[in-house]
Amino acid sequence: MANIYDPIMIGKVEVKNRLYATPMISNIAREDCVASESLIQVAYQRSKGGWGIYCTEGAIPNWNSKLFPRMLGLFDINQIVALYELVEAIHGGGAKAMVQVTHIGRMADPNQMPKDTPPEKRVCLAPSDTTPPSPFQPTMKPRGMSEEEIQEVMGELVNTMTMAKASGWDLFNFHCSHGTLVQQFLSPYTNHRTDKWGGSWDRRLEFMRQTLTRMKEATGGTIPIICRVAADEFMEGGYTVDDFCKYIAPAMEEAGCDAFDVTCGIFEHFTCIIPEMYEPRGTWVHLAAAVKKVVKVPVIGVSRINDGRLAAKLIEDGVCDIVGIGRGSLSDAYFAKKTIAGKYDDIRQCIACNTCLEDDFTNRPSRCAVNFGYNRSAVWQEDYMLPTREPKNILVVGGGPAGMEFARVATLRGNKVTIYEKGSKLGGYVPLASSYPRLYTRELMNIVRWLTREIKRLNIQIELNTEVTEDLIKAQKPDIVVLATGSKEIIPEIPGVKEDRVITLDQFLSGKRAVGKKVAVIGGQYGAEVAVSLSREGKAKPEGYTKYHKAPAERALAVTDPEKVKEVYLLEEGPMVGWPPYSQIFRYMVLNEFLAEGGVKCLTGVKVSDLTNGLVKYTDPEGKEESFPVDTVILALSRNPNKDLYQKLLRTGVDLYEIGDCTGPEKIERAIHTANYAARQV
Repeated sequence: MANIYDPIMIGKVEVKNRLYATPMISNIAREDCVASESLIQVAYQRSKGGWGIYCTEGAIPNWNSKLFPRMLGLFDINQIVALYELVEAIHGGGAKAMVQVTHIGRMADPNQMPKDTPPEKRVCLAPSDTTPPSPFQPTMKPRGMSEEEIQEVMGELVNTMTMAKASGWDLFNFHCSHGTLVQQFLSPYTNHRTDKWGGSWDRRLEFMRQTLTRMKEATGGTIPIICRVAADEFMEGGYTVDDFCKYIAPAMEEAGCDAFDVTCGIFEHFTCIIPEMYEPRGTWVHLAAAVKKVVKVPVIGVSRINDGRLAAKLIEDGVCDIVGIGRGSLSDAYFAKKTIAGKYDDIRQCIACNTCLEDDFTNRPSRCAVNFGYNRSAVWQEDYMLPTREPKNILVVGGGPAGMEFARVATLRGNKVTIYEKGSKLGGYVPLASSYPRLYTRELMNIVRWLTREIKRLNIQIELNTEVTEDLIKAQKPDIVVLATGSKEIIPEIPGVKEDRVITLDQFLSGKRAVGKKVAVIGGQYGAEVAVSLSREGKAKPEGYTKYHKAPAERALAVTDPEKVKEVYLLEEGPMVGWPPYSQIFRYMVLNEFLAEGGVKCLTGVKVSDLTNGLVKYTDPEGKEESFPVDTVILALSRNPNKDLYQKLLRTGVDLYEIGDCTGPEKIERAIHTANYAARQV
């Protein structure tokens, strides 16, 4: 039986253990695709975490494969010096250095190309003229590649191998997944050619086969090639895991693939590629297990693996040979070291909120919601944090993530901190937000559990069941008061809002109020998750990603207990549902899938005017008044910052800081990051 700490051979390279920090776009390379000083520092900081392999983010082979504004390049001789420094930093951290190369074909953003690029070159290249456009830029039609362009791109990809050797990389990761150009040639969904490059499985494999063979030859096999592959596209018209194992995997291994890094998906479905917190941990590992049965080289398993116990078990059970950790390596760079030491509870686990990816797709430097130090230069790292010049006695009001993170960081700097929490436990609103029935949001509690352990480890004083008043502050005489008072629900002034059948979202989540058979949820942003939860009652468990092989009309959940099924309405004044302040495109897309498969009736552009007499009355987008009867109404409107104590303390002259939701309700990132900024100032 293999163990997580065992060494393993990939080609002719020995890797010291079975843990691999996977490539994650950071958006901090330079605009000319040269590795920046910040990127080199970040690589060193993360590679110190005990990883067997540390892989950089995707490097591009030419200007015409750029999606994000700051991507690494592996095509210009002027990039080599910084790449060498990047390799040196990774080696200094103790890991084998792997570079990923990606040509994204139809997903490229021509606007990211140099300004002097001729108009005819400012295009998205794809296998066919009829290849569907990228979901990123649906109005930009890709152009099918000519024979000359195919040969040119293959030559550029081969050139990246020689540049990788010149700059000292140990391993090479060839990105053939997530809808990149190689996958576009492999897939019948995107490759509509009928010449030697398409039309049958054997011909669709040819681009990959020739490219991989030539890459191997370019370095004489001295640098092992790990192929990051989509084992299942989860797409109507795409290929399945059975297709991959029958046709693609054997051909890749024969062409020179030294290991398979098994992912899945295509960007028509974000949720496959970047699984939300709603999906179970290890949600793709069965794909790695399937590939492992048909190849002889090592297989890497990935997907929402944020627990060291799970990582270790996957190796022990033979599911895969190496475990890849992406987002979990951002939330805790020392994930590998802690896992190998068996210190699983010390890991600051990822909450799968996708803040890191949201930043990428909105052209910002990538950040981690729970790890303030990720992707920041050395001056922001806790190892180099300056102690306070004059220790302060600090009173923190509120024991949610913001209050706890402030207390942790301020204590590390030498201050004396006391947390006052009016409730009976720490965590703020997170315990409620993580408790949706039939919708997995439990990952949110990861940061609360970790912070609670850190608070105890640092012996920070906690006063539970204590509401802070002006008198308490006068009695304690703190040097500084930090308000982490959170947010509160908005109750609209609508006739009937005080009737017994009208409840709030918080009352529903706390289990204090029952819900009838016919339910109206008012507020399509905060209310989307509760509508999904209710719509699943009495129905079969959702299929997960396999549903994407079906037409949307065939994805409705099967009824298993008709007596429990609820009729759910979701009403929203705005034009869309499923986009609260803590969400982004990933969660928006998956929530709308869930609402559809649960049969929720979504009414957008409507204004609710009356809740009396067992009815919900509203005005539709055309101004027509409508109504329908319901048993229960759940108010799930936006939240307001809780500034009650702040307003009272302003006139007292106390040195005040505000952090977290009381500065504006949002996501956990705001709580952790505002807490850090404040704790580093005091």
